Amino acid sequence: MIKLIIFDLGGVLVLYDDKDYYSYLSKRYAIPEKKISNVASKYNAALYKGKIKNNKFLKSMSKELGIQRSKLNPEKYFLKKARLNKELLKFAERLRTNYKVVILTNIYFSRYNSAMKILKKESFDGIIASCFIGMMKPNKNIYRYVLKKYKVEPKEAIFVDNLSGNVSGARSLGINGILFSGNDLLFKKFSNFKIKA
Repeated sequence: MIKLIIFDLGGVLVLYDDKDYYSYLSKRYAIPEKKISNVASKYNAALYKGKIKNNKFLKSMSKELGIQRSKLNPEKYFLKKARLNKELLKFAERLRTNYKVVILTNIYFSRYNSAMKILKKESFDGIIASCFIGMMKPNKNIYRYVLKKYKVEPKEAIFVDNLSGNVSGARSLGINGILFSGNDLLFKKFSNFKIKA
């Protein structure tokens, strides 16, 4: 029996992709998007695990890309472009009648604060953010952490993410993983589990 439903945040509940920001920087400053992505990816693991703060990350980005630090404002761009998946949010809120419903996200401190400006924390039974616990998906330990925190067995949980690697990581522990590619398909997959919202 399913007891816990775990949603990813970015690309699922909040529709936004950092690639859009890289594309914006690329066009504005005539820097190849690939270079911007490569520079960012060097710091992402430390950033998402909470080992470095956003300011240090942006200083490094500024130095390596030759863009003034004051011109780099990913959170302003995020708040302008990110869209709440309202239909799925309402569905998640209804699910709480019968299940524990939580968020598991790879996120850094500044983005977490930005996301909480557009998402109601009280809509969920909990939010597990990588920057606060020093672990990232798809490392198995982060899924174990969630299972232990909510006292459920892997088969009693469903995990929804838009990245196949993260879904595979959950499935490797026996969690029911669903790859998100849109609300309608997700609702159909939930009905296969006899999930009642």
